Amino acid sequence: MSADRPDRILELKVENRSDRVWAFGYVRMVPLLLFVGGIPIAIALGDVARAYPAVFGPAYLVLFVCVPLFLNWLPALDPVDFVVLGDRVRIKRLAGNRTWDLDQVERVEYSEPLGADYDEAQRARHLVWVTIRVRRAWPAPRLLVSDAAARRIADWADRRQIPVVGKTV
Repeated sequence: MSADRPDRILELKVENRSDRVWAFGYVRMVPLLLFVGGIPIAIALGDVARAYPAVFGPAYLVLFVCVPLFLNWLPALDPVDFVVLGDRVRIKRLAGNRTWDLDQVERVEYSEPLGADYDEAQRARHLVWVTIRVRRAWPAPRLLVSDAAARRIADWADRRQIPVVGKTV
């Protein structure tokens, strides 16, 4: 982090302003609740389950073990919390944290949110979807950011010669 390169943005942290982050924070508790909630259900249904073990055994396994594991690993339930852009790209998701080298960043894409309606005098309230395409990252990190953050990301990408696709404000 030397000061001898004035064109270098040391680190740029961009928060995801999408409602998915906080809403999915609660949704991510579902696998835990299914797993832990299966214990009292199994106890409550103990006599019935003992009478039909061939039915309830696999049902318990699927409902209280396999489904929670599947939901926990499902990428759609793990939105991006924030991104730190610098000499590397660090993507923090709700349930994970990963860092990539710049040579793995393919491009930065901008798009307008569906139904976006804002007053031109209120530019600070205008939001833009930013997708950072990274090799071997699925799903692609996607953030809802303000115009100012979108401009900072575009500046960061320009300085590192990363292609920018879409309207950057």
